[in-house]
Amino acid sequence: MKRLFLCASALALLFPSLLLAQEKAPVRGLPTFHTASPRDTLQTFLSAMNDYRRGLEEHDEWLESRLDEALACLDLSELKPAARRPRGRRAAVYLKEILDRVVLANDPAVPDEAGAKNLRRWRIKKTLVTLARAQGGEHAGEFLFSPRTVKLAQRLYRKVESLPYLKGSGQGALLKGSSGKGSDEATLAPLKTDTPRATMRSFMSAMNDYRAGREKGDARLEGRIADAVSCLHLGGAELLQQAKGREAVVFLKEVIDRVLVIDLHRVPEVGEDGEPLVRWRLKNTSITIVRMEEGERRGEYLFSEATVTQARSFYDKVKTQPYLKGSGQGALYVSPWLERHLPTWTQEKILLLPNWQWASLFLSILAGLMVRAIVVWLVSLLKKLAQKSENDWDNRLVASIERPIGLIGAGAFWWLAIYLIGFEGTPQTSLQIMVEVLVSLSLVWLVYRLADVLTDYLSEIAAATDSTLDDQLVPLLRRALHTFIVVFGLLVTVQNLGFNVLSVLAGLGLGGLASALAAKDACANLFGSIMILADRPFQIGDWIIAGDVEGTVEGIGFRSTRVRTFYHSVVSVPNSKLAAANIDNMGKRERRRIKAYFELTYDTPPTKIEAFIEGLKAIVKANEYTKKDAFHAAFTGYGSSGLKVLLYCFLEVPDWSTELVARQNMFLEVLRMADTIGVEFAYPTQTLHVESLPGHESPERETPELEELREKATSFGPAGSRAKPQGLGLFVPPHEDPDIQALSRGDADVANDDG
Repeated sequence: MKRLFLCASALALLFPSLLLAQEKAPVRGLPTFHTASPRDTLQTFLSAMNDYRRGLEEHDEWLESRLDEALACLDLSELKPAARRPRGRRAAVYLKEILDRVVLANDPAVPDEAGAKNLRRWRIKKTLVTLARAQGGEHAGEFLFSPRTVKLAQRLYRKVESLPYLKGSGQGALLKGSSGKGSDEATLAPLKTDTPRATMRSFMSAMNDYRAGREKGDARLEGRIADAVSCLHLGGAELLQQAKGREAVVFLKEVIDRVLVIDLHRVPEVGEDGEPLVRWRLKNTSITIVRMEEGERRGEYLFSEATVTQARSFYDKVKTQPYLKGSGQGALYVSPWLERHLPTWTQEKILLLPNWQWASLFLSILAGLMVRAIVVWLVSLLKKLAQKSENDWDNRLVASIERPIGLIGAGAFWWLAIYLIGFEGTPQTSLQIMVEVLVSLSLVWLVYRLADVLTDYLSEIAAATDSTLDDQLVPLLRRALHTFIVVFGLLVTVQNLGFNVLSVLAGLGLGGLASALAAKDACANLFGSIMILADRPFQIGDWIIAGDVEGTVEGIGFRSTRVRTFYHSVVSVPNSKLAAANIDNMGKRERRRIKAYFELTYDTPPTKIEAFIEGLKAIVKANEYTKKDAFHAAFTGYGSSGLKVLLYCFLEVPDWSTELVARQNMFLEVLRMADTIGVEFAYPTQTLHVESLPGHESPERETPELEELREKATSFGPAGSRAKPQGLGLFVPPHEDPDIQALSRGDADVANDDG
C-alpha cells in the first residue's frame, strides 16, 4: 500500500510537468527560408509575420520572436549594422499591414520559381512594394524586399491604411489599438544608441512603454522591454542574455526613478572638447554608460556590464525610498509572495539565492531522483511483460529506453520545479539551461540506443541473405546514424539554449576554403567508400591484390578498408587509394588455372610419351573439380634437360583450401601414372660426350648410301610406311574426345589462354 501511495504521488507530480511540456509549444525546430522566387519570399514572410501576430495575441514569446526571422526576407544591406534590426522590425510590421490589404500569399499573379527565372525585380500591382533579386553577398540570387521598399514602408502604409484587410489574409500585425505613450510610432521607433543621450532616451522610453503596457495589459507595449535590454552590454548565450537583461532593466528603472529625474538635455552627447565620450556616469550613482570599442556593436553607447551585474544590489539599497515626483514611477516591480511572507532568516542570501530557495532546490533534486526511480521501475514492469513474449526484439527495445527515459522523467519534474519555486533572473536561467541540456542529451542518448536496436535487427536480416553487400552496408548505416544523431542532437540542444545555429554554420563558410583543404583527404576517402559500395569491386571475405597489399577483406569503413594479410596482420588501406587502384579480386575467380610442364627423359620412346599424355587427359577427366571441356594436354617441345609435356586445365573450387587439395591430388595421380607407364622425369643435367681419348683412334662412322637415306626420310611423308602423322593412336586430343565434345555442347566456353 505504501509503494502504491508513492507511485501515485510521483505520477501526480510528473503529470503537470508533462502537461507543461505539451503546452509549451509544438515542435519548434530550425527556421526554414524559401526566397527563390517572389511567391516563395512572400509566403515565407507572411508565415513568419502571422506567427508574430498570433504570438502577440497569445503572449507567446517564441512566436513573437518570429518577427526577427521575417527580417531574412528584407534587403537591409543599405542600413547601418546597428540600425538593421530595429529598422527592419519596424518595416516588417508596416509591410505586413500593407500586404494583407493588397495581395494574398497564394495569388497566382505572384511569380513562382519557374516564372521568375528571367526576372530581376517584381512589383506588387498598384503599389511601390518591390521584391528584387539580390546581386551579391550572402543572399545573391534570392528575392528580397528591396532596400527602397524597406525605407519607405511607413510612408507606403499611410497610403493604404484606410483599405480593409483582404478576406483570407492574416489581418495585419496588430499595429492599431494603442494610444498615448504607447503609440505605434513609439513602439516601432528606431532604437538609437549612438550617444549617451540617445541611449538614455531609448532606455527610458522603452521602460515607460513597458510600464504602461503592464498597466493596460498590452502585450505589445510590454514587449518594449526587449528594446530596453538592447541598451545593455551583455555577455554569454542569448537565452542567458535575455533573462539577465530583463531582470537588470527592471531594477535599473526602479533605481533611477528613486534617485534622479532624468533631464535628457543634461545627458551629454559628446565630451567638452567635442570628442566622443568613452564613458558617462549618472550623477550620484554607479550606473555607467560606456562606448563599445569592439564587436558588432562597436561605436554604440550601452549600460556597462558592471552596471548590469550590480543592478539588483543597487535596487536593494534604494528599494525603501519613494519614487521622485516627475519620474516614470518605476517598472511596477513586485517582489515574490514568499519573499514578502517568509521569516527573515529564510530570506537571507547565500550565493545569490535566499535560504528557502536553497532548501527547495535540494528537496526538488531529491524528488526528481525519486521520479527517475519510479519511471525506471515502471519500465522494469514493462520489461517483465516483454520477457513473456517469444520475440526477443521487444526485450531489447525496452532495455534500450530504460536508463534514458528515467533521466527524461526527472528532467521534466525539475523543469516544473523551477517555476514552482519561483527562481528569477540568472539563477532561473542557469537552472533552465542545465535541465534543458540534461533532457536534450537524454533524448539524444535514447535515440542513439534505439538506432543500435534497429541496426542489430538489420544485421540479423543481412546475415540471413546470400548477398554480402548488405553485410557491408549495415555497419556503415550504424556509423552514419550514430554520427547524424549526435551532431543533430547537439545542434538542436545549442539552438534551444538560444544560440543562432544558422549564423554559426554560415560563419563557418568564411573558413570553408581552409577547412576543405584540411579535410580533402577525408572527403576523398568518403567518396572512395561510396565508389567502392557502388561499383562493388570486392566484398567482405574476398581475397584481393591491390598494389603491394594482398589479403582477405575484413571490413569497409568511411575512411579505409581493412585487409587481413596472409601474415595475419591487418592493413588499413585508404578508400581513396583503393578507388584509384587496379584491384585483382582473386575471390571473384570462377575457376583456378593449372599450368604445369612435365619434362620426360630424352630416352623415353614416342609410344610412352603418347601414353603419358593420354594418362594426363584421363586424370583430368576423373577429377571431380576440373572443368572437363576446357583443358589441354600436349607434347610441346624439346627442353634443355628433357621432353616438355604441357598440362593446362581449370579447377572449379569455392576457395583456396579446396584448390590446394585438388592440385595435390592431381599431381599425385600424375606421379602414379608415370610410374605405371614406365616413364621418368628429367632432371636439369648435362651430358659430356668425349669424342676420343689420347692414344685411341676415333671410331669411324658408317655413312649410309644416298638412296637409303632418301628412302628413310620419305617414309615419314604422305602414305609412307613409317608415317604416323596422327600419332600412334594411344592419345586422343581433348578436343576430339567424344565424351568431352558432349560436355562442350552444354558449355561453349573454351579457354585459349596460352600464358
